[in-house]
Amino acid sequence: MARDTPRLTPPEMPDVDDYDWVEHTRDTRLNALSITLVTPIRPDPIAILHPIKELGAFTVEELLDRSLGIDDYGWRKIVIAVDELGDWTVIVEPNGYLTSFPRTLEALSDGGRAGNVYWNVNAVMSFGWAVDGRLVRQFDPLLYDSEGALPEERDLPFGRPGAPQAAALALLERLTGTRVDRDWLLERARPAYVVPVADWGK
Repeated sequence: MARDTPRLTPPEMPDVDDYDWVEHTRDTRLNALSITLVTPIRPDPIAILHPIKELGAFTVEELLDRSLGIDDYGWRKIVIAVDELGDWTVIVEPNGYLTSFPRTLEALSDGGRAGNVYWNVNAVMSFGWAVDGRLVRQFDPLLYDSEGALPEERDLPFGRPGAPQAAALALLERLTGTRVDRDWLLERARPAYVVPVADWGK
């Protein structure tokens, strides 16, 4: 595992305070979200998820509005947006969850690495990390179980109300060396697609 994960020196270690915005702003765009980072960047990462339809370029808020008009949304179909950040492909799912599935995360990590942070309005959460097609770690940031914890989880406030989402994003940055900035996440328009859920399952 040590060879697969970039080790950050203590002064560079991202902290939960770096992601305070996800816990303490009343922004409805952040109510339910899945964020996945995948490396290496693929020429066509969306192909792995078997897209049904290309929608155009949308922000998180615009894509949430667009999803309301999709039949079986949330049950049989999900909308996702795809972007790049540094050396990573980023998949953003407003009110989605597909890339939190172990099978999906493993497929995305084939030949590389993939990390996912997911939460919804009912405080259902997960963090997943896969390397070279294999799920290495998945846990609930709120109902935290430290068994099998990665070294990068050290000192992050998992299992505490008001902190698990920020802790999960800090862990994602520790593992990838890539920060997900609030404005970059929410204000940027990116290519969006409709993808099927049934192909994957949990």
